[in-house]
Amino acid sequence: MSLEPRYESPLHYQKQVKELGDHLIVREIHRPVQLNLRGEPIKDFAAKVSSVLGCPVPLAPGTYSQTGDCKIFWLGPDEWFICAESDVGSLALALRSTLSGHVALTDVSGGYTSISLSGSAAVMLLKQATVYDFERWPTADQVSGRVAQTTFAKTGVMLNNCADGSFELTVRRSYADYVARWITKSLG
Repeated sequence: MSLEPRYESPLHYQKQVKELGDHLIVREIHRPVQLNLRGEPIKDFAAKVSSVLGCPVPLAPGTYSQTGDCKIFWLGPDEWFICAESDVGSLALALRSTLSGHVALTDVSGGYTSISLSGSAAVMLLKQATVYDFERWPTADQVSGRVAQTTFAKTGVMLNNCADGSFELTVRRSYADYVARWITKSLG
């Protein structure tokens, strides 16, 4: 019997990809690095973060930027959510050693999971569960898109559009099961 800790997704019991009818595909996205960054975007703050992550820091409200496997989401005037595929320890250390002043960096990797919604019924589902009109959002491209912190079926989520036309919900781990079941029941 191994006593080593292991990462287990909050939706480990679900199929990797779940097709609900002919019009909605739901899948969990594993992101090993999730960091919350707070700091005053003055002087060279954004440039320093970009130099470490290789991704520009979005400064416009409700946007995100993406380069390769790194995404940075604007959450507020001095707050960003970072998702990446690298090692959390080395990335956090690099950011901490580069940044100075009023900065807070928190590893929230185990606290969230992301769910991808794609297919023709995705927008209809979002209309049922949220207050935003996502059809009016500009289309995302390979380097940027839109993001909103909102409620999804009475649960707080971060929701963003993707270049392939899909949407991603980032939800707290403790609410992931509720959201997954709500999605399944809403179309079934």
